[in-house]
Amino acid sequence: MQHSFKQNHPMFLPSNHITYASVEEMQKICQPLHKFPDVFPSYQFNYGRLYRDKRHVMLTTDPAFYKVFYGQGIVYDSPIFHSTCFLSLETGLYRTLDISPPKYADVLSNIPSHPHPERSLVLVVQANNYCEIFNFIDNTNNNYQLNISTQLPSLLKHFSLYFQERAKSLIQHATKQLISLSNNSHYAQNIPTTLTKQNQNRQIDKKSFLRELNFKRCQFEDPMLANTVFSKREFECALAIIQGKTAEETAKKLFLSRRTVETHLENLKNKLGCLNKAELKKKLLSSVALNFYQDCF
Repeated sequence: MQHSFKQNHPMFLPSNHITYASVEEMQKICQPLHKFPDVFPSYQFNYGRLYRDKRHVMLTTDPAFYKVFYGQGIVYDSPIFHSTCFLSLETGLYRTLDISPPKYADVLSNIPSHPHPERSLVLVVQANNYCEIFNFIDNTNNNYQLNISTQLPSLLKHFSLYFQERAKSLIQHATKQLISLSNNSHYAQNIPTTLTKQNQNRQIDKKSFLRELNFKRCQFEDPMLANTVFSKREFECALAIIQGKTAEETAKKLFLSRRTVETHLENLKNKLGCLNKAELKKKLLSSVALNFYQDCF
């Protein structure tokens, strides 16, 4: 079932649409963001999958803004789910402010309850025919400014992996209710800057946060990985190889025996069709996806 945007058409998305019907389950999945205010002080989380034909999926923990967003045609001006913006971005972490058109602030000024764009972080992950958007918004009404520690990009990547596994059925359901963008939706592009160097003042209880974001397996749309499904340990061992860690060093970091690590490496060789460790390392180093997530090890 597809829906087309009609500007000034009130609430064209029905209340039983997956965007709204999944809110309670989304809130349960995103509980780790509630438990660690040092990661984000007060959050609204939105997940999007934007296809190259301008159709998209949107899931949220707070539907209030999106009733205005869709019903009043704000989608025409917002940076959220805009093909000429997000599909042209490299995989990375951005501030919304860096990828917003100049008039986005004017649009938001008509919605007093919505936070300023500088209070939002967006993790963009490119796939073959779509990109995934993980949008973390600070909903506090104070003068909080993003004060990012060097740990945060890694933690948000961990959250994206956790979310992809926990929300897999929701995402699959949502892809059956794709939303269509109008061809008239456009604005002047900006040249965004990814968040690579930020303030290091904030200390995060990384160990506790990662314990909450546990996942069992992950899969990436990367030609070098041939859609391979990794167990969490295989994924971590793959990242260790990219970082040049030995089996002994990897075992120490993961609190495993060296023999167990060697077993995971053997499984990786079999899954990726590699004859030896050198060939495995070469293939893993060629993976854009694994290189993006390497700071998660």
